[in-house]
Amino acid sequence: VLPTREECFNVQTDTCKVEWTLLSLLPEYSSLLHDCNNLPCRPALSKEGQYVKTNESVGTLQCAALFTQVDCFCLPSCSTFRVNTESGQRTEDFFIYLTIITGLLTASIYFALVCKRRKKLLKYPTILVLYIDIHLSVFAILVLIGKVYPQNGLYCSHSDFLQTIIDEPTAYCTISGIAFHYIIVSSN
Repeated sequence: VLPTREECFNVQTDTCKVEWTLLSLLPEYSSLLHDCNNLPCRPALSKEGQYVKTNESVGTLQCAALFTQVDCFCLPSCSTFRVNTESGQRTEDFFIYLTIITGLLTASIYFALVCKRRKKLLKYPTILVLYIDIHLSVFAILVLIGKVYPQNGLYCSHSDFLQTIIDEPTAYCTISGIAFHYIIVSSN
């Protein structure tokens, strides 16, 4: 029984990557290795959870609606990838906007107080509140930018969602990750 194309690529690129590379360099052993592209795709699952026979010579595979097919793999598309249902998305939006409004409102009030009572509020114990408020403002602004701008420009540097998050993160993801990490580390 031959392995499927997915299993072959997994062994070649992940599980036994070093061994595969070493064997492919030795002429007497390289013939033992399968050409993964010539192996059949795994059968697709039907709605009932049963395997559906695919055309193994061509290697056809049907992907779910929000996924794109690359070789024998169904990968999530970055521009359409969603993890929430419609009601879950509304709940997430509510809390995101609540975070933005709360953060910016408290920051504005505290900055106004600092401007008005500068001598009292810029001394040791109360200046820590100013630092926390600055962190809250930065957090709220980054969340606002992430919510207002389109997802493709901020989160997707590649059409493949997995490649975007692993290999090619966008500048927004990098900067917001550094800022969130700094805020969390400096708060503790």
